[in-house]
Formats: sequence, C-alpha cells, structure tokens
Amino acid sequence: AGAPRRPSGGSQLDAMAREVRRLYPVNASKQVAVETLRAYLFGPDPQHPRPFQYDLDDPMGTKVDNKLLSTYLKTKKGNCVSMPLLFVILGQKLGIPVTITTAPQHLYVKFRGDNGLWFGVEATNGGSWAEDPWQEKQFPTLTPRAIASGIYMQPLTRKETATVIIDSLLGDYEAHKSNEADEARIRL
Repeated sequence: AGAPRRPSGGSQLDAMAREVRRLYPVNASKQVAVETLRAYLFGPDPQHPRPFQYDLDDPMGTKVDNKLLSTYLKTKKGNCVSMPLLFVILGQKLGIPVTITTAPQHLYVKFRGDNGLWFGVEATNGGSWAEDPWQEKQFPTLTPRAIASGIYMQPLTRKETATVIIDSLLGDYEAHKSNEADEARIRL
C-alpha cells in the first residue's frame, strides 16, 4: 500500500464550498450566502480557529509563490492576489455573483447584491465591505479618469481575471532575467 493520496486543489475547493453551503439555509439570499462565506474564510468561528489572514511577512506579495492559491490554502496567509481569488472561486462554486476587480496594484472582490448593485469586499481586510469611495482613499494614484474609463474598479469577466493573474506571473518571470524564465514567459 502506498502513501495516502492527497486531495487535489480542485477537490479541496469543492470540499470547502460544500462546507460553506451547509452553513446557510437552502433558499438563502445572496446576501446571506456572501456573509456566510466571509465568516467561513475570515472568522472568528469556533470551527475554524485559524481563519485565512493577510500575510504580514510578504505584504506586497513580492514572492510569486505567495500569490499562488496552493500556497494560500496551505499556509492560510495570503495577499491581494490569492485572498480575493479564493473568495471568488468559492463564491462562484456556491452560485454567489462575485468577481474580481482592480485598483492600482491591487485586486479585490465585487459582489452583486440581491438588488442588482455591485458592492466591494476587501479580502485582505478580513472580508470587510469596501465600497468604491473607501478604495479611492486607499489608492491616492487612482484618478477619476481611470475609474471613468473602466481601467479600475469595474467587475471583471473571467477572461479579464485570467489576464490579471497571468500578468502577475509574467512580471515575476521577467524579474528573473534568465533563459528559463524567458521560456516560461513564452509558454505562458
């Protein structure tokens, strides 16, 4: 008999989504579902004594490994890439209308409420509500023109989200200045 097989990241995410789904009523509103997901990830919850939290050892996410979902799932310490991505992946598995949005060098979550309006959720701040005016204060370089043009603070499609993730990886590969890194960039 070999070593026990570890669940893949996908099955781990599916298991997490099932656990969250069990925490709220079957016909729960989107609001109840998103509140339950926030509590599950960021606690405090007696069943989850070590909730997911911001990685203060690498606050800017300078190490590419710290931006990876696999690292975040293992360490439960994340940054402005891994934290909102986990929230969105689980939310979408649960049928919650959530997506990624951007601010300068930052990702956060947009949630479409039962009223059809989009609301910001700041995963790096314990899943707190983070409306656009609050985000604007956090990022002084964020101009009204950039917001009006749709560069920032707009709900992203899945393709746009994938592009944002790829951009992070490309930047890391470029910083290595090696043939291997260049080949990885080309493959990506």
